[in-house]
Amino acid sequence: MPLTALSKDRKSIRDLSETTGRYYADIKSKVYYLHRNKSYWNDANKYAPHHISFVKDEYLPDENDWISNKLIISGGVDMIPTFVSLGGQFEFLKKNAPKPSFHRSPQTKIRFYQFTEKGRNVLSAYQRQIISRLMREEMENKFVKRKIGRFTSTIIPNESFGGLNPKQYKEREAIDKKLPNNWPDDLFILVGVPHGWGAISKIFERYKKHIVVIEESKGGKSYEKNKKPHLELSAIYVEPKESTLQMSQLLSKRTFVPKDMNKESWLDKYASLKHQKDREAMYSRIHFDSLVTDPSIIPISKFVLRGISVNGWKLDGVDDAIGKSYLWKFRYME
Repeated sequence: MPLTALSKDRKSIRDLSETTGRYYADIKSKVYYLHRNKSYWNDANKYAPHHISFVKDEYLPDENDWISNKLIISGGVDMIPTFVSLGGQFEFLKKNAPKPSFHRSPQTKIRFYQFTEKGRNVLSAYQRQIISRLMREEMENKFVKRKIGRFTSTIIPNESFGGLNPKQYKEREAIDKKLPNNWPDDLFILVGVPHGWGAISKIFERYKKHIVVIEESKGGKSYEKNKKPHLELSAIYVEPKESTLQMSQLLSKRTFVPKDMNKESWLDKYASLKHQKDREAMYSRIHFDSLVTDPSIIPISKFVLRGISVNGWKLDGVDDAIGKSYLWKFRYME
């Protein structure tokens, strides 16, 4: 970043148009643009777009669809860098989008419920174990019937770094068998979901006397009538390989909660382990504890991430649905 682009104290960026990268940023009327930097030092991708405008996506609950799907088919946009492939969306876009090119991400999107500070403080570990087991069973049954996604009982997939091992699955099964099969009469919880997602309460119709779903306000900063939930709906993109950044994020958000130590101490101990198998065992352990021993999370579903580009645009040989803009190019000009 050139010094002329920074503020006088050099603590903030004064002018986003002065950069040394392939693009410089421009914001007009709440629309985010990238323009080609003609003086970029290594412009090997001569077929990269000269101008990129970003269009805000939005879910349409009444139509069970995203604005981006409509735009990619009508020609309003040329690329959706990431979308969750479920409910026939991939097949629909493949059939209806103009000259589509698809790519798939190595990441997996995991959706889950996370116990809030209120939930962890008010509910005992035993109560959270009961809630976790009964909600998991209910969600698994509904997901299989509705085919709305792939149910998962873990945050980290088995094939990824930190996934549970067979011994941990057996231990979890043994703990589940000792828990009650019916919801306790004196156990009531509030579950927070984004604005417009209230229909998710149908999944827990069986426990409607004990589970109350509350929506965030339209701005997404608080809940109606200032109610505080015991659980909140959340999501994360999971890397298949070892990622200290991902671990730090999981610990910072208290998705994973270390036992008897803080985040910094856990990361220091992890970093001190020389062998990868020892680090993976430590990561798998906190994954297990956060699911089973002292639950902080209840996984729901996992999704394949894909991206689509149309009208001749594509990613330049990289299997990554996040869609780095410097890898975009026009394939029919090669």
